[in-house]
Amino acid sequence: MALRDPQWKNDPGLKAWNEFLDKYYPEANRADGAVMYAYTVAQTLVHVSQACGENLTRENVMKQAGSLRDLELGVLLPGIKINTSLRFKVETWERFGEIIDGDDSS
Repeated sequence: MALRDPQWKNDPGLKAWNEFLDKYYPEANRADGAVMYAYTVAQTLVHVSQACGENLTRENVMKQAGSLRDLELGVLLPGIKINTSLRFKVETWERFGEIIDGDDSS
């Protein structure tokens, strides 16, 4: 796990995560993957909210969440980027496209 791997000791994203937990959730079990998952979901929500600006309607939130491009979050491994694709079909949002694994070593 990255938390115990010495190569990540000075990683800025991991430092920010630890500072956040020190301030808001000091009793957190930092070895629990759900804690880090919740943090990344919250970071994504903050990004979506900021992208919405003053227009915090459901439609705009869904539009912004469905059109994330190359979003990098501090605790994800370097090079991992979040991209989403949704399109509106009649009365619902529909996912489309394939998941891309990003491994370009082949």
